[in-house]
Amino acid sequence: ERDLSSQDRLLLRAQRARLEAALAPGESAGGLDPRIAESMADEDLVNALAQYLDLAPVEKQALLEQPGILERAGALAELLEMKALMARAGARSNLSH
Repeated sequence: ERDLSSQDRLLLRAQRARLEAALAPGESAGGLDPRIAESMADEDLVNALAQYLDLAPVEKQALLEQPGILERAGALAELLEMKALMARAGARSNLSH
């Protein structure tokens, strides 16, 4: 992985915020103790989530193939946001039956 510039670090911090927001309320970061997650560097947290969240093998492979940490963080945030939308849509669908 390439070294991150100060601008890249700001972008990564924003991606981390997206990841934290995308995780289900009450769910710790991929099974990690929230206190540990808070103390982790952005890069370490992104990689830990990509590795330990309950994702399909093809999803994990897609994250692994990202060219860098910024791209991995963005892809992971999009994946989690999509899963949250699908879960909410499924819940609404079940309510209407």
